[in-house]
Amino acid sequence: MTTAAIQGFEVRASPEIIQHWGWFLAFGIGLLVLGIAAVMRSVTATIVSMVFFGWLLLLASGIEIAQAVMVGNWAGFFLHLLAAILFGVAGLLIIVRPAVSAEVITMFMAMFFLIGGLFQLIGSMIVAYPGSHERRQKQSRKSIQLGGRKRIYKNDEAGIDCL
Repeated sequence: MTTAAIQGFEVRASPEIIQHWGWFLAFGIGLLVLGIAAVMRSVTATIVSMVFFGWLLLLASGIEIAQAVMVGNWAGFFLHLLAAILFGVAGLLIIVRPAVSAEVITMFMAMFFLIGGLFQLIGSMIVAYPGSHERRQKQSRKSIQLGGRKRIYKNDEAGIDCL
C-alpha cells in the first residue's frame, strides 16, 4: 500500500455506536480500573481467576455428562464420559487448591513454551541449512564403515583420516 492509500482510509462508525458512545467509554474506564486493581493485587487476582477457571471446568464436566447421556449407545459415549471425569477432577482440584494449581499451570506453560522454543530453534536450523542432516548421516555411516576412525571431509568425496 502506498502512503496516499493509507491516508485516504476512512473508518465509519455505525449509528448505534455513535448513539451509545457513553457506554463504550464507561466500559473502557471500568476495564482500566479492573486492570489496575488486578496488577496491584496480583495474588488475589490469580486466586480469583483460578477459582473461576475451576468452576468453568466443573460446568464443562456437567455439559460433557449431558452429552454422554445424549449420544446414548454411540461409540463416543465413553469419550464424553472420560472428558467429563477429567474436567470434573481438574475443576475440583483447582477450586480446592487454587494457589498450588496456579503454580502447576504456570509450570506447564513454562515447559510448553520451552519445548516449543526448542522445536522452533531446531526447525529453523534445519530450514536454514538444508541437507545438513543428510550429510551428517552419510558421514556417520562412512565413519562406521572405516572401522570407527573419523574422517575430515571436503565436498563429501575425499577425506583425511583422523585418529
